[in-house]
Amino acid sequence: MSQLQISDLRNVQVRVVSIIHSDPVGEAERIEQKMSGSFEQSGTDWKIRYKENSGTPEEVATMVRAGEDQLVIIRRGGISYRQVYRPGEITISAMTTPGGRMEMEVHTHEYRREMGQGKGKIEFTFELSMSGQLLGLYELMIAWLEG
Repeated sequence: MSQLQISDLRNVQVRVVSIIHSDPVGEAERIEQKMSGSFEQSGTDWKIRYKENSGTPEEVATMVRAGEDQLVIIRRGGISYRQVYRPGEITISAMTTPGGRMEMEVHTHEYRREMGQGKGKIEFTFELSMSGQLLGLYELMIAWLEG
């Protein structure tokens, strides 16, 4: 008889910081968001779920699954996609927007994750291209704190 693995779901405060270098000579754009979410650990995988613009027509539900050597982000809302990030690799996914579907090409440079008592952090950098055009270098940090 197999035993089910019980995962531990915790309420967390999520902080997402995006730094976008879209112009090599201009200043980088910094976007910081804070929202409530949940954290769950299942084996070596971590899952962070949160909603941006919760309760509005622009609401986007996001699930981040951080494994040991890759990151998967699934977003559902006005803009929806499932994107895989693997250091040193180029991955392709489709983004659905109100204007139609577009192909995203992501070249992931770095990915690291760390977790301490009641908190954790995921950091990754990647170049994003759409329709063959480089949109910029992105630095993302997703951190969470219990409570």
